[in-house]
Amino acid sequence: MSRIAWADLNGVALRYAATGASGPTVVLIHEMGGSLESWDGVVAQLPGDIRTLRHDLRGSGMSEKIQGCADVEALAADIAGLLDLEAVAGPVVLAGCAAGAAVAMCFAARYPARTAGVIGLAPAVGVQAAFRAERLEGLKSVETHGQRSIEQDMLARAWPDVLRLRDPDVFAAYRARWIAADPYGFAALSRMLFDLTFNDYLPQIRCPALMVAGEHDPLRPPDHVAELSTHIRGCRFRSVDSGHFMNVQSPELVAGLIAGFLRDNGLA
Repeated sequence: MSRIAWADLNGVALRYAATGASGPTVVLIHEMGGSLESWDGVVAQLPGDIRTLRHDLRGSGMSEKIQGCADVEALAADIAGLLDLEAVAGPVVLAGCAAGAAVAMCFAARYPARTAGVIGLAPAVGVQAAFRAERLEGLKSVETHGQRSIEQDMLARAWPDVLRLRDPDVFAAYRARWIAADPYGFAALSRMLFDLTFNDYLPQIRCPALMVAGEHDPLRPPDHVAELSTHIRGCRFRSVDSGHFMNVQSPELVAGLIAGFLRDNGLA
């Protein structure tokens, strides 16, 4: 069972959850519009000897709200602060979904001594040119009218019908939570992603890395993620039967990827 706690560090109040007291530590970083609950299904499927740490990013879930543009360096520093607070001394593996993967890669580049490996699920680094103008315009609607104003279009891409039909109840619950997300925090994280490129942080990563694409993800399609993986030395690439929010859509699959990564790299 997860232990839910709160911390006021780096000038921001964060809600976080920890499981386990020993074993390799995996830091789980949620997607834009998500929260630490996005990893519930994955944590339930992971082997019991894996310690996990997850939190609501600034501006997300029940952590302190933000406006304007999020700072990926600050988000990475928040993880370092939580690791200090929880007295996690050894290097950790970070697994992030979408925007969370961008944070994970920044952490791996900035804190190499604290990073044993990094896994990016549908990693959101930069915004494809075809979507950029539309997304920038959409942020005005988000901040004025809330998440519901973009829900139909965004979730049609992030959670297409082929995945909704597999488990309608899971989709319905996620949709409601996504609509309830803080619109200013969502917009701030979006603006952060617009300014990131493949050359930010990725070439500096020297730990084992795995980038994973969902075969049903038009937002970060396999060819995009495969290209991204070439910017990280020795990075492995996988394409899987899932979508953009694969930690929620396919938790058993993601748990298997994490456990396999730990095993393959001698970390478990």
